[in-house]
Amino acid sequence: SGQPQQWINGIQQATSARDNALVMLCGIIPGAVGPQLTAASRAGVKVVDGNYNEVPASQYKLLDAENGVQVAPGLKNDVADALVNLHGKPLHALLVTSSSVVQGPASIKAVKTAIAKDCGKACTLDQVINVQVQDWATQTQGDVSSALQAHKDVNAVFVSFDGMTTFVDPAIQSSHRSNVKVYTWGGSASVEKLMQQKNPLIVADPA
Repeated sequence: SGQPQQWINGIQQATSARDNALVMLCGIIPGAVGPQLTAASRAGVKVVDGNYNEVPASQYKLLDAENGVQVAPGLKNDVADALVNLHGKPLHALLVTSSSVVQGPASIKAVKTAIAKDCGKACTLDQVINVQVQDWATQTQGDVSSALQAHKDVNAVFVSFDGMTTFVDPAIQSSHRSNVKVYTWGGSASVEKLMQQKNPLIVADPA
């Protein structure tokens, strides 16, 4: 569920087991678990993260390698998909993101830029919902529900990291807003299964 102690425990387990590598994806900012990553490095465990290629090199501390994931282009694609699916109707969106993942700020910029470029003043980003990783399981659903109540015109929800989608989905279901669709990023198998359901709320999940 993203609790900091869970990340600490996972790193410590990999270190104790002398694993070859530790992969962190959509995870806590490395500096927050610095002592644990340092101990892993000293034990010969390589640390790989998939969320750092779109940020300055100074953020790569404590990492041995990184994956070529592309959050910002994926979210720009999500905006384009939403505009196609709306068939000319104006886009009114929420963005659910997390500043505790390094690419969170980049995701906000990507969505704002894409909406302004592809739709202009006719479309709006009504609210940015920012939830720390450790609070995804306890806070996301409530925040999204409140935002949907406050913004009756919302017809799309963009999710920066599809690990959050599990908590966004029930908020939309309970709102009974069948016109609201979810566009997330990450390409997770669990999210793709949700997309295969009849009349899915989640309609895009590029990786």
